[in-house]
Order: sequence, then structure tokens, then C-alpha cells
Amino acid sequence: PAPGLSVRTASSSGIAVLFSPGLDGTGKCGQQQWRRLAHYVDSVEVLSLEQDDRSSFEEVVAFTLEALRSYRAAGQKTVLVGESLGALVCLGAALAEPDLVDGLTLINPATSIGESWISPVGGLIANALPESLYRSLPSLATPIFGAMGWFEALTERAPLPTSAAALPGAALELSRQLAELLPPATLKHRLSMLSDGSARVASRLAAAKSAGGGSWPWARRCALVAASNDLVLPSARETLRLQALLPGSTRSVVEGPGHVCLDDERVNLLQLMSAASIFELATGGAAPAAELAAGAAAI
Repeated sequence: PAPGLSVRTASSSGIAVLFSPGLDGTGKCGQQQWRRLAHYVDSVEVLSLEQDDRSSFEEVVAFTLEALRSYRAAGQKTVLVGESLGALVCLGAALAEPDLVDGLTLINPATSIGESWISPVGGLIANALPESLYRSLPSLATPIFGAMGWFEALTERAPLPTSAAALPGAALELSRQLAELLPPATLKHRLSMLSDGSARVASRLAAAKSAGGGSWPWARRCALVAASNDLVLPSARETLRLQALLPGSTRSVVEGPGHVCLDDERVNLLQLMSAASIFELATGGAAPAAELAAGAAAI
């Protein structure tokens, strides 16, 4: 199947937000963020990739661009928000057709995948582990990817029990659920998307630099967000590098969260996007910063 879109929220302001998720492809993370944004945007749509979707990186970018064209046809301003792999897709779309993008938010962008352990280790796991072992390991790796409970939105399960007697069984069930979300063949394909996408985006950024530096209309409304405890990607260093390549962009490092961070209460996407002037796109001008801050705190 091709990538799909699902509507998660709706309001009224002239801005359409499209969220592109990380490696899992489900788009289930970030519900609290979308509820906050609903007060300031027309809609939030979520790109989703089914387990058996084998679209290439460029095909997912093309699908994203088609969605942007539909927003444009409806007279809306367009904002892309991406996390990890999704940030790579969003940046790829913004570089391919800059005039279709009005604002951009990149969270722990996987443009630095070449400097991470995830590709070689993930490839080894996807290719070499027996299925029984693959299905029993994921819960052991959860602390690497985010704060305690980051997986709850993906698995829609209750927190792990604290009882020593109940914990082993619950951990095995969690491993099974996570392995079903990302089977070996799907993991292998998504890793190839990361490798291909990072090479394509790097090539486009290098071409712009060699031509005298990039000048994209969305760059001054671009939020580069890194979680300080990202153990999967060197996001703090990578967002600093991207800031130099994207003149006018705004970089923020959020202290505490790990790689999967949209459901972490320390991450407030509304405020991070506001700091990058993204809400200046709203019909009738920007919402006052104090109003945005108050709205974020109240939700």
C-alpha cells in the first residue's frame, strides 16, 4: 500500500500541518502536541506507513508534496513537522519544492544517520537474528530510545508493572508488540530509506552550498529541535550543523528527553514552533507570544 494520511485535529487559522513520523511509521506519537496546536492551526494530518509499505524515500517525498499541493489548492499555508526519519522526509520535500512549504519543524533529524550506530546494528538485527530472538529483545532496548513509557502510545498498553513477579511476562509481551510494529523486513526497508534519504538530502544541501549558499523561503520559519539525551542520533550536534546550512533557522535543545520525545512532557512543540516564527503565517498575523505561552501552559 501507499503511504496514507489521517486527520487528527481541526481548528481555524489558515495553517495546515503535516506530521511525518519516525522509524515506526505509525504516527501515533504526539497526541498532546496536536491538541495544543489545534488552537492555532486549521488541521493536523499525520502521514502513516503500513508495515508492508515498501515505498522508496523519494516516493514518500512525492506523496508529501502531493499533500502540500492539496493544501495550497485550498488556500492554506503549509507547515511540515517531522521526527527522525520523518524529519528527513520533510527536509527532502522542502528542498525539492521550496515554494510549497511555508514552515518546517525538524525534531531529532535523521540527516546524521551516517554517524549513528543504528544503521549497522539495526541491519545486523534485521538480517541475522532468529525470529524468536528478534521478538524477545525490543523491551530491553527501550531505555535507549526515550524516557520511561515512551512506547505506550505505539503499543496502546498500560505502563510496565513494578512488581518483580509480573515484570518479566509484561516485558516479553511488550517486546512482542514492538516487534510486530516493526518486523525484520520492515526494519530493513526503513533503514534503507534512512540511508538513501540522508544521501539525497546531503547532496541537495551540498549543491546549494557550492552555489553560494541556500536561500529557501521557509528557512526563516524553520525550527531545528534536538533532545539533549538522544542516544540514537547526535541530534544536538546535527541541528547545529543544519542551522549553519539553513540561514534564518532557529535551533532549540530541549534538556532531558531522548530520541522518541513527542510524548515527553518536557517537549512543547507549540512553543518551539512559536520561537521559530511559524505562527506568523496565521491569517490576520501572528498570535501574541504571551497568548501562545498561556495556551500551551493551560493544555
